[in-house]
Amino acid sequence: KTVCKMRLSKVKTEARIINVPIHLIRSNPLQPRIYFDDENMELLTASVCAIGIIEPLTVYENEEHGYTLLSGERRLRAAQKAGLERVPCVLLDMVTTERFFAGLVQDMQSQKLNCFEEAMVIDKLCSVTGLNYTDAAEKLGISPTLMQKRLRLLQIPVNMRKAIIENGLTEKHIALLLRLPSDKDKETLLREIITGRLNVSSAEKKCREILATG
Repeated sequence: KTVCKMRLSKVKTEARIINVPIHLIRSNPLQPRIYFDDENMELLTASVCAIGIIEPLTVYENEEHGYTLLSGERRLRAAQKAGLERVPCVLLDMVTTERFFAGLVQDMQSQKLNCFEEAMVIDKLCSVTGLNYTDAAEKLGISPTLMQKRLRLLQIPVNMRKAIIENGLTEKHIALLLRLPSDKDKETLLREIITGRLNVSSAEKKCREILATG
């Protein structure tokens, strides 16, 4: 797991904690997290019902006179399920680019994003801020080589990513999928790995067989 070296303290902010009506908070439209484990969400909701929100969410004011979430998507969803009317929030006052970058850094530091979500974070950072990949890698505290490896993961079709995560495939498994030229071949190998519970060595052998017949 890559940990960002940059800390939020390096982003110029003015923050205060306020209690915000839930109906005034909208989820971050650039939220990188895609998958929310149902069982863990139920546990979090039960905890929120029992003791409330311990760690404040992070929000900023939007143009519609409401608030947009920077971090705390799971806590917000749990609070909604628990029927809370208000939640404690850290209100940040930042310019747009700093705001967006701070949110991405928070996501990569504090959330257990899977490799595909991390790749999407990097891609969004570059597309929204206009940073090139080298500058983005420096800001996120990772090497350009790792940056490119992460971005290659986006070549895996979206409909395959959830199966990869849910079945606990490693990045070495994913690297084998990326060696195959077509999505159909990738799907074939993925199916073989999952149904046969293939380790990396066995999956590599199957990958070579598919390449040989292609």
